[in-house]
Parts: sequence; structure tokens; C-alpha cells
Amino acid sequence: MGTQPPPGWPGLQAERDAVTYDAKKIETIAGELRDALKPLETMSYGNPGSIHDFNAAGYTIQTFTDHLKTVERWGGGHDFAAQLMGSHKSLHEIYQEVVTKLNIAISLVDAGAGNYKVTDTANLGGS
Repeated sequence: MGTQPPPGWPGLQAERDAVTYDAKKIETIAGELRDALKPLETMSYGNPGSIHDFNAAGYTIQTFTDHLKTVERWGGGHDFAAQLMGSHKSLHEIYQEVVTKLNIAISLVDAGAGNYKVTDTANLGGS
């Protein structure tokens, strides 16, 4: 299994497939991705799905696990509490990684739009 697409894959031969690139549309896509990312990064209460909202849920989980730990001679409860906190921590790390990677992807889309804009200007003499 290779990393190359099949020979008849659309877009491999720009002239044959009439592939064109519109720098302004690519910039618009980057802007829309940036808008989609804003709610995830918002650091205010009342914004469901934001990293702040996720962190706030962690306090509820912590309170719950603290209560579980007060039950004596119940090893399963203590294990469950540890799993809850560990799962929350892991999900938080994944959430942050998704936000970071999406920011990188947006930067790459922006850079691609800039490259096409420069190429269009050089080839066509326009903007």
C-alpha cells in the first residue's frame, strides 16, 4: 500500500481535469475555519463546547470523585474515581491538540491562498 493516489485520481493532471484555484475562495475557507474555531477557544462561561466549558465540567467531576473517595472499603469506587479523572485529563489533552492542529491547518490554508495569489499575480498580472 503506497502513499500515491490511483493513476486516474481527479486533479492529478490540472489541464486534463480543468482544475483551477481561486485564492480568494481559499482565503474565505480559511476565514470560515477560523470562525468555526472561535467558539472552541472562547474563555468565557455560557459557551457550550468551549475549552473553558470543558474545564468547568472538570470541577464537577472532581467534586464527584472526591465524594466517591470518601466511601470507605469500596475499592471499586476509588478505581472509578481515578478513571473519571484520568479520562477527563486525556480528553482535555486531545481537545487541546485538536484546537492546536486546527490552528495549524488554518495557517496552512492561508499560506496556500497567499501562494496562489502570488502565482496568479505573476502569471496573470492581476490580483
